[in-house]
Amino acid sequence: MTAIRAKTGAENDRNTFLPFARVSRDQGTRLVRFGVVGVGATFVYAIVAYILAGVFPRSAALASLIAFSISGVVSYYGHRLFTFKSGGSHARSAPRFVGVNLLAYGFSAAIPWILSDWLGYRPTISIAIVCIVIPVMNYLLLNLFVFKGDDAPHA
Repeated sequence: MTAIRAKTGAENDRNTFLPFARVSRDQGTRLVRFGVVGVGATFVYAIVAYILAGVFPRSAALASLIAFSISGVVSYYGHRLFTFKSGGSHARSAPRFVGVNLLAYGFSAAIPWILSDWLGYRPTISIAIVCIVIPVMNYLLLNLFVFKGDDAPHA
């Protein structure tokens, strides 16, 4: 015999305030796809930056910027087509994606600057925080802002 249990008020409140506490199978699959695309884009960045560091030996920053831009294109199309399966307008989603990436880039520079340079924490702490905060922030913004409502079939 199966018992049916009603949710208590506390359970309803918890689910209201932490909507991501329970991850559906679809959401879990999307998170895995997000990770796959992220690892792939990171791999592209690393390879391109390594190659360009040989081309621009005196400017690692230039090599990194070019590699970041190329990996950004890989990331955009990977998330658009694979992670979020978006069929929405590029005119809407591409500028939003660029904005989210610029925001993430800013945070990834600001967090170590504030924590390590200003407050004196070890760089490994600020790097670890960036490695946690930026992917979470990116997933939420891509899901809730960049590709939200873009469930139309691909054109």
